[in-house]
Amino acid sequence: MALRVAQVAQWQEYSQCQLSRCASERDVADRLRELDSYLAERVYFVGNDQSEADVSIFQSLINTVTNLGFPEKETYRNLSRWFNHIQNKTLEDSQTPIVFLKSPIYLPPLV
Repeated sequence: MALRVAQVAQWQEYSQCQLSRCASERDVADRLRELDSYLAERVYFVGNDQSEADVSIFQSLINTVTNLGFPEKETYRNLSRWFNHIQNKTLEDSQTPIVFLKSPIYLPPLV
């Protein structure tokens, strides 16, 4: 339990110190590559379920991911997968989710 608390705190600090203070587009790209690589074999940042680390990183990335084009989102596949998963669990019904596909594979039935 103490290890999980320490890992969550570490990711929250990373979120505040690394993600929130990117000075250039290159810094942003470097951080996105780091996170994408980290998530290559993981669903969440800490453990097997969503933690405060995921929420903290999600909140720090929301503006950045909103401004990514589809090719950039495809470049960061693991990060995009994670982000889409977290937004589906976190966003309220009134909030518009960020789109990750150019065209939907399956359309909802017309009512």
